[in-house]
Amino acid sequence: MSVYSILVTNNAPGCVNEIEQQITVTECTSYIVSLASNSNALGPFNVYLNNVAYYLGLTRDEMLNGVVIPILCATSTPTQTPTITNTSTSTVTPTQTPTNTKTQTPTVTPTNTVTPTNTPTVTNTPTKTRFSFVVSTGTTYNQACNELSSITIYGDVATFDENTFFYDSLSGPVTTNMAGYYSISGQVVQLLLTGYETGGFILCSIITTPTPTNTVTPSVTPTNTVTPSVTPTNTVTPSVTPTNTVTPTKTPTNTPTVTKTPTNTPTPTVTPTKTVTPTVTTTPTITPTKNRFPFLVSTGTTAYNSCNGINTITIYGDNSTFDENVLFYDSLLGPVTTNMAGYYSISGQVVELLLTGYETGGFFLCSLIPTNTPTPTVTSTPTNTPS
Repeated sequence: MSVYSILVTNNAPGCVNEIEQQITVTECTSYIVSLASNSNALGPFNVYLNNVAYYLGLTRDEMLNGVVIPILCATSTPTQTPTITNTSTSTVTPTQTPTNTKTQTPTVTPTNTVTPTNTPTVTNTPTKTRFSFVVSTGTTYNQACNELSSITIYGDVATFDENTFFYDSLSGPVTTNMAGYYSISGQVVQLLLTGYETGGFILCSIITTPTPTNTVTPSVTPTNTVTPSVTPTNTVTPSVTPTNTVTPTKTPTNTPTVTKTPTNTPTPTVTPTKTVTPTVTTTPTITPTKNRFPFLVSTGTTAYNSCNGINTITIYGDNSTFDENVLFYDSLLGPVTTNMAGYYSISGQVVELLLTGYETGGFFLCSLIPTNTPTPTVTSTPTNTPS
């Protein structure tokens, strides 16, 4: 069992940011180091294993697709088999007797040297299957949900809304611009040009249909009117006082994600004969269960109403700290199924959510929200003086 350290650095001009993760490895294991799909980091990036450079100058696209770091995986090297050599050593021992009779006793000792042959390791590479989805496409949520045109895209998971990355072919990388909206079975998702989903999966049933606005043009009828001279008296000019609004700014932190991918480890068998018997051991993949955390919040159509409201509901996030979530849900499991647009406050903090549950504008304190003060209306009444 060994402890390894994987370090990723962002070398963009003016940016000093690095992420380090320590892992414990007991057997041959491959790790995929990739950039989160919602990250706006540009790079270039360097990847180090135990402070030794493994990748240098990686681009943003390379980091989005992920790079592989194998650990404790020996490379198979063919071994040359030496030839079996039989070496005979002849030893002649002469013996003399006083009768001048020479007796020759030869002793022959054959020596056989056998060198076993090392069998190279055979590595089986599993074939990864992609799943096809016939989807409707469009440049907006409404167009995709209305099924104007359809194409086939592919994902690594059989369930549509469990994929975070889609492809334009059954094998190989993405080769076309996949930016747009895609819907299937009442669900719609937005993809980036690289095929990564953004904004989450939502139901077509909660997408607002645009309603055209009817414009009424009034007809003007000229009227002959006797105009008396009007002398206005006591004209009051109201003063307008501007209100300063404090808008907090939230700076997102780009965090590369280190993903562990198990690797099939073959166990070779070495015998003195020329028979190769590889044994393949398959390591099962364990899928962790992801927990969501509930938050009892006050809601409203404005930040002020939310901070001072009495209407409460429960929403859910992937992080136990309220202001460290970037996406909220309306249920403990599954995607967002209702329109979550509005303001939500808890423990003196307030945040605005989009209809998909994503936060926008950052988290800020209720104490910074200005109080709604009614503005008095001054009415000026003119006095008509007959001419």
